[in-house]
Amino acid sequence: MAMIIEEENKLLRFDVPNSEASINAQHFGIADRTVGSYYMSDNYDLCKNFLDDFKGEYFIDISLTIRNIKKILSIIKDRDYSNAFKGHLIPQFKNLEALEWMLQNGDYYYKMKSPTVNDNQKYLKLDNEDDVVNSFRSLILGDLCSLYIKKIGSNGYMFYVDRNPAFDEIIKGNKVLKWMK
Repeated sequence: MAMIIEEENKLLRFDVPNSEASINAQHFGIADRTVGSYYMSDNYDLCKNFLDDFKGEYFIDISLTIRNIKKILSIIKDRDYSNAFKGHLIPQFKNLEALEWMLQNGDYYYKMKSPTVNDNQKYLKLDNEDDVVNSFRSLILGDLCSLYIKKIGSNGYMFYVDRNPAFDEIIKGNKVLKWMK
């Protein structure tokens, strides 16, 4: 996993490896295992400073995440790669529907608790007891998606999911075929 900070864009990105995706978002190839958090690449201080000591307001950008995930899932479905994932993408489509329902109610952003850090200060953790956060996390497909955190103003943070920078290379190289059962 890589944690990348783009100071000029006020952006923090976690490239999520298969082992750190939720189980139903993992591709086949490893035993069922989920960390439930994101490795900070031994850069706790950089992450802590970027997130202003984990103070401020934290939101999930529901509409941007939906737009990005729809494109990703469409590509995977069109190439018939759904069977590469342990949940065959069924949980992702169901969670996408749940988030779309939130949009219909005018909820474009979801306020969440601030992230925390595990005891050894290596992993950034999101609230695993929040159903909306768990739905959001399930959309982060291992090796194909990244978690983005955009700093808004002086103490606001917007979370969203988008393609991993290696997405096109993985898809064009048919690497997903190696993940299929």
